[in-house]
This record gives sequence, C-alpha cells and structure tokens, in this order.
Amino acid sequence: MSQTRRALFFTFQNPSIAAAILAIGIALLAIPNLPAAETTPATTKKADFESEILPIFKRNCLACHDGIDAEADLVLETPKTILKGGENGPVVVPHHSEKSSLLKNAAKESKPFMPPKNNKVGAEALKPEELALLKAWIDQGAIGTVNAKPKPVEWRPLPPGLHPILAVTVTPDGQFAACGRANQIFVYHVPTGQLVARLVDPKLTDKPNRSGYQSSAQRDFVQSLAFSPDGRTLASGEYRMVKLWQREPNAPQFNLGNDPATAVATSADGKWLATAGKDNVIRIWDSSNGKPVKELLGHSAAINSLAFSPDNAKLASGSVDKSVRVFDIISGKEFSHADTMTEISAVTWVLGGKQLATGGGDNVIRLWELPAQTDGVLKPLKDLTGHTQPVTSLAASADGKQLVSGSRDGSIRHWAVEQNKQARQMDHGAPVTAVAITPNGKTFASTGGNVAKLWSAERGQMTGEIKGDHVARAKIGQSERASVFAKSEVAYWKTTLETAMKAKTVKADALKKATDAIAPAEKAVNEKRDALAKVTDDKARAAEEDALKKATTTKTSVDKILKDVQLSSKLADQALADAKAASEKAAVTQQKTDDDLAAAKKALPASESPIRALAISTDGLIIATAGDDQIIRTWSVENGVGFDTFANQSGPVQVLAFTSDGRIIASTKDKAPLVWRTKPTWTLTRSIGNSSDLNSPLVNRVLALDFSPDGQLLATGGGVPSRSGELKIWRVSDGSLVREVKPSHSDTIFSLAFSPDGRAIASASGDKFVKIFNPDSGKLIKSLSGHTHYALGVSWRADGRALASCGADKAVKLWSLPGGEQTKSIEDFKKEVTSVRYVGDQILTASGEARMRLLKEDGGNVKDFSGSKGFIFTTAATTDEQTILSGGQDSVLRIWNTTTGKSLFNLDPPPAESASNNVGQTVVK
Repeated sequence: MSQTRRALFFTFQNPSIAAAILAIGIALLAIPNLPAAETTPATTKKADFESEILPIFKRNCLACHDGIDAEADLVLETPKTILKGGENGPVVVPHHSEKSSLLKNAAKESKPFMPPKNNKVGAEALKPEELALLKAWIDQGAIGTVNAKPKPVEWRPLPPGLHPILAVTVTPDGQFAACGRANQIFVYHVPTGQLVARLVDPKLTDKPNRSGYQSSAQRDFVQSLAFSPDGRTLASGEYRMVKLWQREPNAPQFNLGNDPATAVATSADGKWLATAGKDNVIRIWDSSNGKPVKELLGHSAAINSLAFSPDNAKLASGSVDKSVRVFDIISGKEFSHADTMTEISAVTWVLGGKQLATGGGDNVIRLWELPAQTDGVLKPLKDLTGHTQPVTSLAASADGKQLVSGSRDGSIRHWAVEQNKQARQMDHGAPVTAVAITPNGKTFASTGGNVAKLWSAERGQMTGEIKGDHVARAKIGQSERASVFAKSEVAYWKTTLETAMKAKTVKADALKKATDAIAPAEKAVNEKRDALAKVTDDKARAAEEDALKKATTTKTSVDKILKDVQLSSKLADQALADAKAASEKAAVTQQKTDDDLAAAKKALPASESPIRALAISTDGLIIATAGDDQIIRTWSVENGVGFDTFANQSGPVQVLAFTSDGRIIASTKDKAPLVWRTKPTWTLTRSIGNSSDLNSPLVNRVLALDFSPDGQLLATGGGVPSRSGELKIWRVSDGSLVREVKPSHSDTIFSLAFSPDGRAIASASGDKFVKIFNPDSGKLIKSLSGHTHYALGVSWRADGRALASCGADKAVKLWSLPGGEQTKSIEDFKKEVTSVRYVGDQILTASGEARMRLLKEDGGNVKDFSGSKGFIFTTAATTDEQTILSGGQDSVLRIWNTTTGKSLFNLDPPPAESASNNVGQTVVK
C-alpha cells in the first residue's frame, strides 16, 4: 500500500510514531543490511514477544507487514498472524529457527533480504542481540500474547507542514463545508469559498503546539467528520474521541445605542461605525464593541446619508437641511460644508477621496472639491444630469472612478467620474431606493419595489434577480426532488406489486395441485397396504411389498412437494403483503410530497415583500438585502444564489451596511441599529471519550462517522487494527451509548452509512467485508463478501435498494438489496479507491491516482473532475447533487459543480490564525 494510504489510516499503535513515519513519507520501510547469520549470537534468555520481539518488528517491519499494509499477505503483529504466514507459506517453524525464513531473510541467508536496501527513514539495522532474541523466541516455540489494552499516549508535535485532508463533509443545503487538516477543523462558506470559522477547543490552547497553528480543534489528526441532517451539528473523530460542535443561531453582536438611526456608515479600516440619529446628531462608535466614541454636531434636520473617506480620516453627511458637511474624525470638528437648494439624499466619495458626490431632490448629482484647510467651503466642480426625478442613492467603486446612482425615476445610471460623463443607463423597473457597487466596479446592484437586481458594469446587462425568500425557493427545489423521487417509488412498487400478485397466482395454482395430489397418494398407499395384508404367497408378498414401498416413496415425495409449495406460497403471501404495504406507503408519501411542493410554491410569492435597502460586502462576494418583512438575507453577487437569513429586526429595515470584516449593520425605523455577525459561531457542546484516557469508550481512532436520518443518533466506526472492529451508536442529545454492535468486524471499520430510512447501517472494514446491521437490535442483516483487500468506503442509493462499496483492491462493487447479490464490479482503477458515494443514480469515486470520477452503475464514465494532486482521501456531495467536494494529500479543499464539472474553488490551507474579530468563534459549555 502507498505511503499516502498509510497516512490516511494511521494504524500504528502509538499516534506519535504514526505521525513521525508519515512525515518522512515512507513507502517501503527500508533498513540497512543486517549482519550475516553466522554473526548472530546465541542466547538462552527467555524471549517475551510483546515486550521484546514486537518492538523490534514495530521499528523495522510493521510499516510493510501490519494489518493494514500486509506486503505478501504477511502480518507480523502477533504470534498467531506470524505463524499463519503469507502468500509464500509459513515464515516461522516453531522450535526450528534454522528452518524459519523470517530469520533467514533478516540474516541475509536467503532472499528476499529483509529489510531491503535504500532505507528512507534512517532506521538502524537489527543489532546482534535483537537477532539473538528473535532466534531464541523461535527456538522456544514462537509463542506469546499481545495485550490489546490501550496504553498511555505520549503526544508529540506533528511534523511541520503535515496537513493532509483526511475528512470533509458538507451541510445538506450546501451552505457550509468542513474539512480537517492535521488536528485543525476549517469551516468554509461553499458558495463563496470563504473561510468562516476555524474550530478551537479552548482546553487545548495551553497545550504544546502540535500542528504549526496557535490552537487546535483536536489532539490527533481529524480522522472523520459528519454534519447532522439539519446542518447544525458537526461531529469530528480523532484518537479515542468524538467531539460535537453546534452552530449557534444567527444573533446580533450588539446594538448601537438605544435610538433609531436614519443613516449608517462603516470605515474602511474597520475601526469606526457611524450612525445618524433622529436628533440630527452623528455618533461615532467603536466597531469592536459598539461603545460610543464621540458625537458630531452641525445638522439641523434629519441626516439621510453618511460616508467615511477612503483614508478613514473624514466623514461626509447629507441632510434634509439642504447641506452637505464633512467632519474630521480625530478632532470631531466640522472640516467643511456646502449649502444647497435642495435636500441631500445621498453622499459618497469619489476619485480616492479627492472629491465628494452628492445627490438629492433636484435630480442632479454634484461633484465637490474639498478645501485645502478646515472651515472651508466645498467647491462645486461638475453637475451630472440625466435623472428626471430625485436621486435617492449613490455608490462608488473602491478607486472612486466609477459612480452608480439610483433615482425615483426607476433608472440606474453608471458614471465615469474622471470623464464626467454617463457610461450607461439601465431600467430597474420601479423607483430605486438603494444602489451598491463591488469594490472592483465590475458589478453593481439596485433595489426598488419587491426586487433587487444585479448588473454587469461592463455590459450594462442584468446578471441576476433577487426577490422573495431564498429559503422558500430552496424549499421548492427540495420538494420537487422529493416529489420526483416519490413518484419513482410509486412506479417501482406498483410494478413490484403486480409481479407479486402474479407470483401469488402461480403459487396458489401450485399449492392447489400439490394439495390435490395428496389424497391419491394416500389412497395408493392404503390400497397397497391392504393388498399386502391379504397376500399369503411369499412370492406375491414380495411384489406387494415392493409396490407399497413405491407408493410410500411417492407419498413422501408428494408430502415434500406440498411442504415446499406451502412454504413458497407463504413467502409469496408475505412478499405480496410487503409490496402492498410499501405501495400504499409510497402513495401516501407521494401525496405528502405533492402537498409540500404545492405549499412551498404558494409560500414563495407571499415572501416577495418590498426591499428597501441593500449593501455589498467589501470583498465583493456577498450582497445583503432587507425591507418590510424585517429579515436580512444574503446572496451571491456572482449569480444571486441565496445564502443566509437574519431575522427579528423589530421593524422594516431602512438602511444596511457591511463592515470591512463582513458584519452587517441594519437600521430600522423605530429601533436602534443592530450589528450582526455573518460568519457562523460554533460551540463545542459535547465530547464522547477522551484521547488521553485509558478508559475511553472508544478504543482507537474514530475513522468513520454518520448521523441517522432523523439526526438523533450518531454511529462511530474504528477499532484495533487487525484485531477487531468497533461499531457504536450514540444518542446525540446527551452523548450516551445507545448500542454497541458486537461482534461487528474482525478489523478496523473505515466507513459507515445509515440507510436512507434509518433502519439499517452499512459498514466497510479492513477484514474485506461489507456488512449491514440493524441499528435497533445490533443484529447482522447481511454480510457481503467480494473485496479482496480492505473495504474502505460504502454508500447507499437513495432508494435503499442498492449499495456501493470500494476498497484497496482497486475496485468499486455494487450490491443489490435486500438479497445482497453483487451486480457489478468496476475494476479499472490503478490505485486504491478511497471513497465512493451515490450521487443520484450515479457513483462518485476518488482514488489514490489523484482522480475523481462520476460513473454510471454499469461502470461507464460520466465525468472526470480534474485538478487534484496526490492521493485523494475523501469526498462529499450536497443533497441537491449540484456540488461535490474532495480533499487529500495536498491539503487543498476542492469544490466542483457536479453538472458541468467546472472547478469552483481550490482552497489552500490558510495561514496561522489572524486577529480578525469576525472569524467563527468556539466556546466550551
């Protein structure tokens, strides 16, 4: 097995040894040549296997001959596996070291010489006394035991730069993905590719740095990850431990004072927030904690608009009092002002802060030049005309060379500021209440009425339309998929029921024939018995006895046929009853999904209320909208796809603004502005087991996790390599053990998957078996054999009637259920297949050949997803089947569009933690 596969499974008993070996990148454990056999000294010392022989093998042999990577099928972990030998037969003959190839190969008496040349890890050759111990152990009978009891763990720093992604998962709605790198967990916003949280266990912040990062989510490598069905809980698996992280509901960070605001603004450096109160006072707030800093006075009427200068030194304001004013932030004094003939509705800075643009009730946009000194008057430079009704809003690109304006006349106008001319005009279709532009000036947005629109600055064409509740729209998509699936299930069970009814008819006919044959057979036996009783002649008696024997044999045969037909008829009755029940259930489900779809379609138009405000994030990726329904919604600037919602605004939202770190400020008519975190907050709510506790209920690394469909149960898979598999089911609400499936496997469990209905759980193990258990009873339902090497992955088809598995035998196998027949073996892989999952009725696979493929069930290739480098360990897919993800040896999280195969994001490992106050937070309860 390759070095990267060994990196994935970390099957060495000591975590620190595993990490050290992985860091070096061992492929074959090569050790310098041993001395010749004749130099091996003799010893009469009693050799203990576990304390003396096994450590020798761990240092020099187990990298290639352990239960996970058994070269030549030889496992040197226990006396039992050693005596079993490998593909070339026994390697040890008890009491006869001279006949044992294990010692002869090590002593270079016979080939292949062990260990091989070109040692890549700096391991030393066996010392003469070690060879003597090995010889003595064989001559003493090659006996011994291995105590599988967990041993204390000596944690050591992980090698620098060692951050493979061994696990990745995605929320069902496709909003968030989590991946593990070393002992770190990173959470990304899938639609934008932005890192939104780095999970931290505060209990580990004072521990020695093990990964090159300042803090850690776990002690050990992140071996497994799983999101709950509602996407609110993330489970992570490591050595002897599982952690449950909870995503907290969106909530405001703080209020800005107690009074409503008519305008808000944020500084580019992220230090300041500004609000305009109904008392006509401008207040500056500390962005980090919402505490007031100073007040700016000067306006005599309501302030409609605020804008910080690009250098964060000044604040411009426009008011109903028909004035525009510029304040110095440090001194809090007015720097300059200008009086106009009309109220000012909008202000913004242009040309890098060299000029100021204002718009108002006279339909004109004016450009102003700042005076050279304080208390000067703004100098009017140029009037930009074109709007036929009052200008309601203005927005400028980061360099201030592009200006966008919105008006009650329903138009959006794009201005080239340096040329003092209009570049293009677009029609929003309703009076415009707000506009925004991305920092790079490539996209701008407008809102008015019940809709917000996205526009290409280059082409002047609409690129997206935003309206209603994207959660309601997503519900329609979900309901449509459920309805289509329900219809397919109805059709399937209709056909199955028809087949069962035909089979029942056939069995009924056969039962009648078998029953009708009983009476004649019994009559024939009775007649022959009576005839035999009347015969006195010996010769005639022999003939009658023979006839009776034949009649009895016929009767026995008829009885057997009847019993067989009765059994098959009973099975046919049961199959028919099951088909009827399933068909009726499918019909009920279809009706429910149809009703849900109708309700979802009805709810969408009802959610289309007026949008009053919008803002674009400083990275240009997200647009926020809000209005009369008192809910802030975020969307993709690129395509208008919905992201998140922030409810409970306590009134219609009038103004929105993004801070430089991605938070949102929302101002309503009657309540104080709220500052919202937009990146998720994760709480470490519970741990199962303990990575350093010898009595942990988890005996080794947790390599597999899966939530039940209802989210109430969590299954964990792992075990002691080459000794036992461990499958346990836990209650999510309190972390209590519900059931241990025992026995499950004879080797480590690498993958788990609940069936779609939650009535079964499938497991894939190093013992080469795929097994299906009843999670309620723990009983084995079906054992599927066919893999010739470790079974590494398992996945259910949505209908629960098919299973896909993959393994180190470079194959994907498909199984039909409930019978368990293998229907297909896809074997055109060059390296281990590490991950398999159904995506609809197609199969997503990943392998050690740095290749991700989407396959048909007949093995035909649908699509390749290129770009991966090195071993791919893990994949994930959204429930709508539109997005897939992968991670592997190169530590890059890759995200693709499933339909087009287009790469959406290649997310490299982030640098060490920053001090950003908007990175997702974690706490321990």
